[in-house]
Amino acid sequence: MVTSTLLATETPKFIAPAMNVHMYENKRTQQNINILKEDGYHFIEPGSGFLACGYVAKGRMEEPLQIVSVIDAHFKIVIV
Repeated sequence: MVTSTLLATETPKFIAPAMNVHMYENKRTQQNINILKEDGYHFIEPGSGFLACGYVAKGRMEEPLQIVSVIDAHFKIVIV
């Protein structure tokens, strides 16, 4: 149901991934991210820090306030 709803909507879509550094850097994952970007999805890059697997690396979801800030900036209208 979530996939169907996502495919049917024409509003901006934002993705803030979180995964192990090896999953994130995997060639196929990066190809899929690039395909989604080409299709108009907006990616909020994962942050670096302590991961659930015990590594300290890139892959943790960006901080919620930063995610809100990125989305808010996307929708701001600049009045000149």
